[in-house]
Amino acid sequence: PSPAVPRPVVAAVRPAAAAAAAAAAAAAAARPVAAAPAQVASTSTSTSTSTSTSTSRPTLAAAPAPSGPRAAQRASVAAGLVWDSCLVTDAADHNQDTVLALQYCPALEGLPGGDGHGGWLISSSRRMLNLWECSAGGGRGTPSLMLLHSTETDFVATHLAAEPGSRVLFAASADHRTGVECVAVHSLDPEAGMLSLRYKLAVANPNMQRPTLPPGAPPPPRMLSKVGLGD
Repeated sequence: PSPAVPRPVVAAVRPAAAAAAAAAAAAAAARPVAAAPAQVASTSTSTSTSTSTSTSRPTLAAAPAPSGPRAAQRASVAAGLVWDSCLVTDAADHNQDTVLALQYCPALEGLPGGDGHGGWLISSSRRMLNLWECSAGGGRGTPSLMLLHSTETDFVATHLAAEPGSRVLFAASADHRTGVECVAVHSLDPEAGMLSLRYKLAVANPNMQRPTLPPGAPPPPRMLSKVGLGD
């Protein structure tokens, strides 16, 4: 009969027990495994075990734990935030279009808040602004975001900046028909109309000379230098 080819049995260990695991596994590799099926106990501090699928092949040592920059990188990733779940919004909530910008507000005057409340999230997509209520707790059965209000606009807003104290939302926008850029100012006041358009500021070269208006002509939009909110 052909000789048995060694096949590794990998046992997961924690970094703190890596040295002991390597020594124990090396000693086990020097002795043949008995003919009867056996269980190879992990040297991890946990109580989990793994069953070998071979009855006549030696057990090899587990790979040593990484050290140096690689180990530091893994430790940093492990210490970071871990998503328990990810909720996907209904595409119909934003006209089947991609969400372009988000703005979070811990509190908005006139809306529910206080201890245990998760705050408010504003999203923009093509010709649409949405206001979402955030849940600070709950589990898999509790939605983290709940759509509270939607407003259609004539713009495509790519950046948002909220000023809750002034109850306004600034949006770096472009007209959806012409592509002309502007700064759209929306309301964050529930009584005045949440997310309603208050006015828009034209984006123009600050060195451009303003035209002379005839008597009785309406004033032009306010002149601003080009801005990029949120960058």
